[in-house]
Amino acid sequence: MIRQEGLHVQPVDTTGAGDSFMASVLHQFLIKRKSIGDLTEQDLSEILQFANTVAAYSTTIKGGFSVVPTLDELEKLVRGVQNV
Repeated sequence: MIRQEGLHVQPVDTTGAGDSFMASVLHQFLIKRKSIGDLTEQDLSEILQFANTVAAYSTTIKGGFSVVPTLDELEKLVRGVQNV
């Protein structure tokens, strides 16, 4: 089992947080181009960190789909979390 602490943010609106999390998991799964059984613990940890970051970010702005950042912006957020 892989566990990861959630990110501490000041939530404004939680609409779409779960959808953002699942979309991020699917995105990461697809770009890794591995079957589920071939994912390593490191892969799963990276997927979880990305999805947690996206979902946390999605709660910091009011609104649902209209506030979704670009993939480039999300990757910068994830790199920032990794450097903390």
